[in-house]
Amino acid sequence: MKAMTKLICILILTFLANSCKNSNDNPTPTSNEKPYFAGGMETKEQFRYGRFVVRMKPMRKSGVVVGFFTFHMRPDDWASWFRTNCEEIDLELVNPNNDKKKFETNYHYGEWNIKENVDSVDLRDFSNLNFNTDEGFHKYSFEWTKTYIAWFVDDTEVSRATKSEIENNLTAAQNFSLNIWPSNNHAWCGELNDNELPINVEFDWAEHYPWTESGGFSSTPDFHDDFNNDDEWNKYNFTFPDCNADFEPQNVEFKNGFVTLWLKKRDTTIPTTTNFTDNFEDGDFTNNPHWDFFPGGEGCHVTGTADIVSGQFHVLKTNAPGCGTGTQIEHSFNLEVTDNTKISFDINPVFSDVGDGAGWTDEEYPAFVNLRLWDANNDSTDIRFCYNYRGGVSHTNGTIIFVVFPDVPQNVWQMNQMFKLHDYAPDAIRISKIYIGGNGWDYEGYVDNINISSQ
Repeated sequence: MKAMTKLICILILTFLANSCKNSNDNPTPTSNEKPYFAGGMETKEQFRYGRFVVRMKPMRKSGVVVGFFTFHMRPDDWASWFRTNCEEIDLELVNPNNDKKKFETNYHYGEWNIKENVDSVDLRDFSNLNFNTDEGFHKYSFEWTKTYIAWFVDDTEVSRATKSEIENNLTAAQNFSLNIWPSNNHAWCGELNDNELPINVEFDWAEHYPWTESGGFSSTPDFHDDFNNDDEWNKYNFTFPDCNADFEPQNVEFKNGFVTLWLKKRDTTIPTTTNFTDNFEDGDFTNNPHWDFFPGGEGCHVTGTADIVSGQFHVLKTNAPGCGTGTQIEHSFNLEVTDNTKISFDINPVFSDVGDGAGWTDEEYPAFVNLRLWDANNDSTDIRFCYNYRGGVSHTNGTIIFVVFPDVPQNVWQMNQMFKLHDYAPDAIRISKIYIGGNGWDYEGYVDNINISSQ
């Protein structure tokens, strides 16, 4: 009976394993009903040493932690509910100052989350990695050996730890883990804005390459998952003190060769996968749904503005002759694309003074709607519907398809513009983002009544 009691305690603590993760010095008590539902999962298999790799695209928001890490709960901790005793290696994307080019690496072991070698990685320090981490899919990885841990982004090393305690204290096989959750530690990751929920992190695949002291890293993975199903994973169904959410298995969504982990308010549902609409009647683009604002202006002395005027989205840039930049708002989601998926919207190109009517490359328009689509090979295509009264031409530049209407009347609404997405990107299976705005020198435009539907 004593052996059985000990086994039960070990199993319970395994479910509570993440209580070792990122707690405050004085963690708050766990609530029976927290205000959010989060998503997370870990491999059924454990790995000792090796290279751990994922290809992921997170939404980066204040107050939210996106974790790619390994974890082991030491079994000698079964006797106490008030101790943590774990081994862990972390790559954590936190965003306290809305800086999407930074994240944190660390490892830790033992009691009360004593982190070691905490490093704030800034991608601006690497000339080939100067991007926002939520702009698209990228490869993140770390190598764990007996003598060092090194972290990588797109195969470029960004951080390394070589202290002796790695060999002495990180010795047990660990689970490969992925999650998204809201932290109570606002000093660490900022405060959550409910209006920005729900948000998610998407994973394309995960791999592990074994390492041995005599042979180094294998060139062939011993674990690879394309996320066609959940056979290799256990979904989280617990919480821990520093997490202001309960992990909910339904917030882990396997679909189309991706896994999406969701964070949402407790009383809401995961967004529909086939429809999106916004008519801006609430007079605001920062909630219901939330759009991110990008004023442009890089290299210019002025930036553009965006607001809602009489229930219509309005973009404007003035006093910037000869300097072409874009102003836009963006909304991220995960919408399935079928043969019936269409987008419709109303649009009005009010003014533009850019040279040659649409810029020297025919890519600057006073009003546009842009969709980012993905195919089964994880290749992206942007479709940009552009409206002008001063000319332009439809063309493709790299992965962007410019669908141009060059001769519509100035400052006249073009109503119920409707397009079937597979007419332009026949292999697309999902949409990850919509942009609306304008581009050029001085410009002004409106967009309204956006609807994406597969019905």
